[in-house]
Amino acid sequence: MTRLARLGLRMQLVILVLLAVAPALALTVYSGQQQRRAIQQDARDHALVLARVAAQAIRPVMSANTPDVTVLEDLALHSGLPDGSQLLLFDPAGGLLARAPRATGASAGDQPAAEAPVIEAVLGRHEAAVEATGADGRARLYGVVPITDATGAALAYLGLGVPTASALVGVGQAIEDNQGGLELLAVLALATAWIAGDWLILRPVRLLVNATRRLGAGELATRTHLRQAPEELTQLALSFDHMADSLERDLTRRQLAERRLGVQYAAARILAEADGLTTAAPEILQAIGTGLGWDWAAVWRPAPAPSANTLECVQVWSSPDLSPASFEAASRGANIPSGSGLPGRVWATGASIWIADVAADPDFPRREAAKEADLHGAFAFPITSSSGILGVIECLSRGIQEPEPELLDGLAAIGSQVGQLIERERAQAALRRANEELEQRVADRTAELASAKDAAEAANRAKSSFLANMSHELRTPLNAIIGYSEMLEEDARDTGQQQVAEDLTKIQGAGRQLLALINNVLDLSKVEAGKSELFVEAVDLAALLGEVVDTIRPLVNENANVLEVSLGDDLGVIHTDVTKVRQTLFNLLSNACKFTEHGTIRLVASRAHEGVGDWINLAVSDTGLGMTSEQLDRLFQPFTQADASTTRRFGGTGLGLALSKHFCEMLGGSIDVDSQAGFGSTFRVRLPAVAVNGHDALVTPPSQTASTAITEPEPVPRPNTVLVIDDDPAVRETVRRFLGKEGFNVALAEDGEEGLRLARAVHPVAITLDVMMPGLDGWAVLAALKADPELASIPVVVVSILDQQQLGRALGAADYVIKPVDWGRLATVLRACAGVSTT
Repeated sequence: MTRLARLGLRMQLVILVLLAVAPALALTVYSGQQQRRAIQQDARDHALVLARVAAQAIRPVMSANTPDVTVLEDLALHSGLPDGSQLLLFDPAGGLLARAPRATGASAGDQPAAEAPVIEAVLGRHEAAVEATGADGRARLYGVVPITDATGAALAYLGLGVPTASALVGVGQAIEDNQGGLELLAVLALATAWIAGDWLILRPVRLLVNATRRLGAGELATRTHLRQAPEELTQLALSFDHMADSLERDLTRRQLAERRLGVQYAAARILAEADGLTTAAPEILQAIGTGLGWDWAAVWRPAPAPSANTLECVQVWSSPDLSPASFEAASRGANIPSGSGLPGRVWATGASIWIADVAADPDFPRREAAKEADLHGAFAFPITSSSGILGVIECLSRGIQEPEPELLDGLAAIGSQVGQLIERERAQAALRRANEELEQRVADRTAELASAKDAAEAANRAKSSFLANMSHELRTPLNAIIGYSEMLEEDARDTGQQQVAEDLTKIQGAGRQLLALINNVLDLSKVEAGKSELFVEAVDLAALLGEVVDTIRPLVNENANVLEVSLGDDLGVIHTDVTKVRQTLFNLLSNACKFTEHGTIRLVASRAHEGVGDWINLAVSDTGLGMTSEQLDRLFQPFTQADASTTRRFGGTGLGLALSKHFCEMLGGSIDVDSQAGFGSTFRVRLPAVAVNGHDALVTPPSQTASTAITEPEPVPRPNTVLVIDDDPAVRETVRRFLGKEGFNVALAEDGEEGLRLARAVHPVAITLDVMMPGLDGWAVLAALKADPELASIPVVVVSILDQQQLGRALGAADYVIKPVDWGRLATVLRACAGVSTT
């Protein structure tokens, strides 16, 4: 029987046919046509069995209902089927997908159509055995069976056709030729064929069918282990076993990869939501343990001083059915140095390490505790970051585990993510400390600044008070010096004392220079304190520039310079603080005159419409010394000039340009400069035609009035009388002498009360009024004058050291003259107020 099993399937079929001839004849005689049909049915069943076996062989290579033609060719040519056998593969709709073997000379897409009975059997959707004649003229018996997937759904249909001559003709002929006395032989032949067929073919086929069903049900460990069978079935069984091995390996790898990716995803989610390692570690360890099927896990971190060169266990996790008390105690109590044990070696090398069985590893100090807890397989991977290795994660399993390099590669990514969390936690802690330190420093600095602010405000108030007092104390005697020197100069020139007149001119010039310095310091102080106000009024710009040019011409001529003036035709009227614009132009033109010798000074003015308003552009250029870039950097700083040599040669306080810059900015404009050493300078002033920061002050007059009734003397009115109200005797005398020369009669009052009395007594054509006086000050006197119907019409000219023009005009002053007095302007103002012409 063993030798028979080693024969090829073709030979076995021949033997079976020979054995079946005699019984078939006897049975034919006995049963006639019924026996013939039974034999034919056996052939059909046999064809179906062969078709099922072939279908099971083809099913694993079906991919997206697309057949592997090579497998069909192998089955048709090398599986032991009779010569002329054919395999036909159909889709569920009856379409022919493939034929094997191919017709001689035909290509894959040029095969003859399938036999109609076979197509009908396919469309019948069930197993069937049919006879059909092919395009080659050969009759075949086809077994048609479905090829199903794991759910039982038909993927395709297989038709295995065996030549009818090979399957039935010999049997039928034997039956017809030996009907007589072969009944007993037929019985023996049938029995022999049954036993041989069952042993040689049906048993291996049943094994293959059962194995296929179990594999399809998900039992990946299913194997046939069939080695004693016909060669073809043995090869088929080996192929089946190899296929099952491959499927099991692939599925196992896929499952491990999915579990590894699941662990990585879970770890990434936990780390993204965690604030720090303390809260994230338990969840990370649980995700690794449950996701990969390991039983114990721990986090190791460098121990604090004095054990800074060792690792300590800071967090553990274990599966619920594990009893790891002794191993956990041994881990928590261990301080593992670098290079020792599993965590220490990972810490030292920076690489993941796998141990199949820690019980057999001599460099695992906790192996006795691991044995007691029934832990064997282990691996560990580092927690890494850009700053180095920050710790180690260790996992153990109750089973002996062979190394999985792909798993270690995936866990290395988790170690990097945990390292990033630790770095982020450190950065957040450092940021919190920095914020706390910064908040404390800000609080301390705020307190210091508040204290400094209080001190600065106190100092500023003291400075303002000092400057106000000093301005009065300094400018009062200066006014007298300048006034007397002017009058003495005139007297000296009238009497022919030329040398004395020149000396008096020098005294007057020095006094005015000192007064200008004091005024500049006071103006800068007001600007820096934010107390400098604008007095906005309408002015003809061309007339203002003509006045400035006429005033500056003597300075131009001193150094033999030439002044060129270019004024636009459309300058028109502007609304601005005339005093500040005039002072700015004086500063720029006087500097140009001072630093230019035998050169050209040019003043250019134009008006331009930009956006929603008009702008005035003024440019003052010269061909003088010019400046370097270093000198330009400090040009507009107070008390600063180009350099020390400039100060020694030309003098000056260095306040003019600083004040000019402040004035331009107060008016809503700007000032800038272009200069080159040795080639002169150009200053450009840009001002709005309507000052954006100006306003008309609405001032409430002081409530102070005379508290006592003034007894009016007998009126002593004189024509063309000017009443001078000032508490300074020197000023009164100076004004009296000057106005006397101008043809005015002068009445003098030393305080406000006397001034009111004399005003009612003499009915002057004009009144000059000082502001800073004891008792009834100038503002109270002005208010009283304007409140008295008899005196309200008398023009009042305020003559004061204080520059408070806006307040004076709001209270009703006809004009405002700032000390030291410009005598020519005062005379012009008084003549206009009196409405007379004097000589």
